[in-house]
Amino acid sequence: AAEGMPPTPEAVDAMAELGIRVEGRSKPLTRAMIEHATAVFCLTERHARAVRAMVEDDPELVSRIRRLDPEGDIDDPIGRGPAVYRAVADRLLAVVPAALQSWSRAARA
Repeated sequence: AAEGMPPTPEAVDAMAELGIRVEGRSKPLTRAMIEHATAVFCLTERHARAVRAMVEDDPELVSRIRRLDPEGDIDDPIGRGPAVYRAVADRLLAVVPAALQSWSRAARA
């Protein structure tokens, strides 16, 4: 998304069905954001590679970056209708807790 874009109405609706209120606007990821993050989760491996390239000179920063779902990419639903947005929301509900647990275990090791 370009900087300053609001969430799509379909995203807002899909999250509202889950009782989650969505607000805000898009921001491009910066190196400073990565430096301040403890983990950076990407929806696709292509995104993860692009983010790693931003900090390739720092192995510690590179190690913070991973694909959210190790089983495969989560494709952007934009322009694909409400049912696809709901499917993505359901998948996120399934994979986010596992990703956070995995990251937490790795951080403690």
